Amino acid sequence: MKTVLVTGANRGIGEELCRQFIDEGFWVIGAGRSEEELEKLKARFNSNHLETVVMDISSIQSIMRATGELRDKTIDILINNAGELSASSKLEDSDPAETMRILNTNFTGSVLVARAFVKQLQKSEDPRIINVSSGMGSRSELGFGYGAYRLSKAALNLLTIQMDQENFAGAKVFSVCPGWVKTRMGGSGASLSVAKGAEGIVWLANSPDAESGKFYRDKHIIPW
Repeated sequence: MKTVLVTGANRGIGEELCRQFIDEGFWVIGAGRSEEELEKLKARFNSNHLETVVMDISSIQSIMRATGELRDKTIDILINNAGELSASSKLEDSDPAETMRILNTNFTGSVLVARAFVKQLQKSEDPRIINVSSGMGSRSELGFGYGAYRLSKAALNLLTIQMDQENFAGAKVFSVCPGWVKTRMGGSGASLSVAKGAEGIVWLANSPDAESGKFYRDKHIIPW
């Protein structure tokens, strides 16, 4: 049985990833900042294929505590899903503290989590790291507003390329855009269901043909 670690697991795409991976027969570790919210997650699923770990990806200390709790695990798939959306303002109007927080959560947190779980990933016969990005971080789709969010996802895409070039933890590494999904972040006007948004991520975890170091959406490679 393969093990997948999902950050930001207590709601939205993260919760749906837990659901779909459980259905696929994976052992799922759901990570989140709040122990209370993680207990609610376990209650909603009531599955013996799910465990949870408290991990705030903006805190090195929290990440290291979680790594210690999971030190004996083999992690086959790490999904850097946790993130947050910035205000819609242009960079020149953005709040500096918010910009630092968004970059810390959406980019730096993913770097630190991946680095912390290198040993657990190296135990796997087919380790994979999936960075949940966005088309808003693609050079070909750059547009107006949400400057800090766009920068954080562009940096996450570069992280994917660098990890692939370095053969990080011996893993296949992917960026993925789930699309505009009906979550608290995406809003009710989004075009995709949360199930559809998670589908492509689960596919990357399973597909023998997915090419490492690439950016995917709808199971197809898209431009950086």
